Amino acid sequence: MPPAEPSEPSRPAEPVKPVAPKTRPPRPTPAVEQDTFAAELRLLAQGQAALNRHDHAGALKIADQYQKTYPKGHFMEDRDALRVVALCGAASPRAATAARRFLRTYPSSIHAARVRDACAVPSDNL
Repeated sequence: MPPAEPSEPSRPAEPVKPVAPKTRPPRPTPAVEQDTFAAELRLLAQGQAALNRHDHAGALKIADQYQKTYPKGHFMEDRDALRVVALCGAASPRAATAARRFLRTYPSSIHAARVRDACAVPSDNL
């Protein structure tokens, strides 16, 4: 067996540098995606105030504005109830159809009794 060659003097091990996980910086949220809860609620409150003043045309405009501004908003059911009650209050020819559609779409809605009352739709007439 040949004699072992002398080895180089060992150096102290270099400290292992931690590797940061590769993460993406958070994407900025576009203004459209920001939470609109409070603004939506204010708009619906304006619509309700219009109904309280018997301003059915004003309530319909606000329901339309909500639809355009927040098509997938937090309060779509409330918006639809506002629209139906305003249509019924204005004696619109579309009111009965809109009321039945609302009651079919949201059968357990907290607004169901209000829609039935405003539109004179019996509960068995859906």
